[in-house]
Amino acid sequence: MKIKAFLSPTDVTIAHARLREVKKPFGVLARLKKPIEFEAIDGRPVDIVFLLLLPAASQLEQLNALVALARKLRDSEVLRLLREAPSTSALYAAVTA
Repeated sequence: MKIKAFLSPTDVTIAHARLREVKKPFGVLARLKKPIEFEAIDGRPVDIVFLLLLPAASQLEQLNALVALARKLRDSEVLRLLREAPSTSALYAAVTA
């Protein structure tokens, strides 16, 4: 398994991997208490990490999922809601709204 990272200009990273065992896209969001270095081109640390696991068979599905997630995580209001969310249900609501 090789994990690739898509770095956003908003202190967010999307790590993603394609696996045979995965039948449909699955994501995990982590909001970090303290930002970490993530080898970003601009040198800025990230405080939100999203892991996206995708089926190995469908490259188009992978691209569509990455594009949709990247668009969502570029929205300043979504990022504000993620950073201020008081609970896991509020985090989920911010990503899925």
